[in-house]
Amino acid sequence: MRCAAGTACTPRSRAGLTLLDVVVAVAVIGVLIGLLMPIFTDARESAQRLACANNLREIGRGISMFAHERNDAIPGSVFDASTDPSDPRPARFQDAVYLRLTHERSGYRQVWDALGHLIVFSYIPYHETFYCPSHTGEFTFDRFETERRTGRGDIVANYHFRVNDGQRANHLSRLPLNYTLVADSLRSPEEFNHTVGLNLMAADLSARWADDPDGFIISSIATPASSGGAGPPLEEPADPTLTMNPAKAPWYFLGLQELLVYFDPWIAGVVLPNVIVV
Repeated sequence: MRCAAGTACTPRSRAGLTLLDVVVAVAVIGVLIGLLMPIFTDARESAQRLACANNLREIGRGISMFAHERNDAIPGSVFDASTDPSDPRPARFQDAVYLRLTHERSGYRQVWDALGHLIVFSYIPYHETFYCPSHTGEFTFDRFETERRTGRGDIVANYHFRVNDGQRANHLSRLPLNYTLVADSLRSPEEFNHTVGLNLMAADLSARWADDPDGFIISSIATPASSGGAGPPLEEPADPTLTMNPAKAPWYFLGLQELLVYFDPWIAGVVLPNVIVV
């Protein structure tokens, strides 16, 4: 700092940030966060989608080991269509998300069902495999901690097992390779794991993603979950004079998983189901 001869030398003051500077800085940071947040959200969802697909592959390997030790038979379910002519109850495909439950067909005993067989026979030792990291509904892994610890109570998974409707083969090798055997839960909109599509596992044990960016599939599932997971389904005998509502699980009635392979989600999830139902 230079001073003129014969004059006092005073330090030069430095100007601080003004309120306008702070406001501009905060605004810029806010804009950047707004621009980057969707990228981070999409990246997170993509990672969770891959983890979900990996769960289905693990389930597929479990089904393969189950079938290998049981003459190619795949897990059965209390929701399968009855083979007894005196039992008029149809398949209850929309409820095949239970790993363990109390059910009329088991004499109201607590039983492991469908994908739950893979746990009880130790083909899949970790319950976390049956829960999608993207699931935001009430049926999370932590929700059933008490039921797992005590060995009592119903346990609901985030994946749907395709039960036998009376026409499906019960042996893995007899199913078409593109036959969808397990999918993200489609029992109700509240149980949907992803908002832009769903993961599917075919009989060839491969997992694939069915894209549905406009939400046509989830909008076609008109009936919400009524029980909230409290209490076993089918406590009363089904009425053979009533036709089940196909809107509860259009993917099962109409082979939606197979249609998604060949058609746009709008056609497979909305147009064709409406045409067939109407």
